[in-house]
Order: sequence, then C-alpha cells, then structure tokens
Amino acid sequence: MNVLFVGFSTTGKSTLLKELKGILPDQFQDIDSDTWISKNYDEHIYSLFLKNYDAKDPVNRSSIMNCIRDGENDFIIHLKQNTGVYIAAIGPNVHTRVSWEDYLHTIKPHVIYLKAEVDTVYEGLKNRENNLHEDIKNSKGFGVWNLGVTRAYDPITQKYVNLPKDEAKNNIRALINVNEAKYEKMADDRFEATSLFSKHPAYKETEKVRLFELVKACINQKTRA
Repeated sequence: MNVLFVGFSTTGKSTLLKELKGILPDQFQDIDSDTWISKNYDEHIYSLFLKNYDAKDPVNRSSIMNCIRDGENDFIIHLKQNTGVYIAAIGPNVHTRVSWEDYLHTIKPHVIYLKAEVDTVYEGLKNRENNLHEDIKNSKGFGVWNLGVTRAYDPITQKYVNLPKDEAKNNIRALINVNEAKYEKMADDRFEATSLFSKHPAYKETEKVRLFELVKACINQKTRA
C-alpha cells in the first residue's frame, strides 16, 4: 500500500522520503506536498510565501493562505487520482482540508506519524531559517511563514521579528496539542522523530531499521497487488 509520513514541521518527513528513495530508487514515487504545491515557485515553499507576499496585508496574509489552501486541495486530488506506488511527505496543514478524510477512507494509505517534542520542533524551525539562501534572508517578507509561531509582525519596522524563546515554544506546544489527536487518529504507526536521525541524542538505529522495514513491506504489498 501507499505510505504517508505525517507530523509537525521539521520532524524529518522529507528527509526520510529522500533517504528511502536512495535505498529503493525504482520502487515508488516520492511525493512531497510542500514541493508539489510550490511547483510553480521553484519547488520551494518559502518562494511561494515570498512571491505571494503582500506588504499591505502582512498579518492576515490572505493571498498566501489562499494559494496554499488551493494548492493543498489540488494536492489531495492528485494523491487520490494517482494509481502508482508512492510515499508522500505531508505538510502539517494538509489534513485540515475538506477532502482529506475522503482521501483517507477511499485510498486507505498506511499513515506513519512522526512525533516530536516542543524543543525539537523549535530548534528545527530556527535552524531551517538560518540555513536559507541569503536572497531569501534579505527579502522584506522574510519570516512570514512562521508568523504566530516563532515570529510576530512589527508594524514599526515592517518586519517579522523573532518572538522570545518561551513564547515561541508555547505557540509550538499549542499547535502540537491541536493536531496531535488528529495525527494519532489517522496513524497506523508512530515513531519518535528524534529516534530516527543520528543528529539527535535519542537516535536509535534499531528504530530506523524498523521504520524502513515497515515501509518496504507496505511498498512490496502495493507492488504485488
């Protein structure tokens, strides 16, 4: 059967997808929702944010949110119509779209939930921004994607400024709490994200092997069907 990785931002969904593609290059399609919805924006989700950035609407971000909503709805249709074998990394809001439940009940993919604690997500979000290209960092809209999470809009400087660490972590905690029950409900299997990557002290090679063997079994089942 097809496989979905779900979970909050920076839990490693896209990284695992790339690793699996390197191990099983010809056995499945690799589909990343962020890459797919930003296919007209250099396949970079932050380019989508910046090219739809409206300085007159820095807080509601209507044009950006509408673009993402429409893209994610189209992405779900794409998954539902895809008759091939695939593993998909699912962005943290795709499951809120109106057609998501219908997709799950119709296609019945194997859903793997990657869980992470607040500190891990916070550090991941900060590192992700720090590693962005200088052209993106120098953009007037830099940080717009993390508004209300790790950043706030400052009307005086007209920039998205870093929130204090404790406040940002509280925002992340609230988002995790809102979505965790939904992820748990849809998940067939769950893994602690920090156990799957050697950069984390909690890394366990046996857990990564277990995940990869599980995915291989799902793909083989779909291939034989």
